[in-house]
Amino acid sequence: MLHFCPHSSMWQAIKSEAKILEAKELMLNKITTDMFKVLENDDWLFFIAKKN
Repeated sequence: MLHFCPHSSMWQAIKSEAKILEAKELMLNKITTDMFKVLENDDWLFFIAKKN
């Protein structure tokens, strides 16, 4: 069992990495949700045209 001191740089690095992953996941979830909303609205052609 590894014991991390909360003030160690290793622990700080792990925590910041976890925050980055969490942020990326939230972004992905938002993008996916937006995509599904667009598909439900049948506006997906407009959405794709707008993206390019």
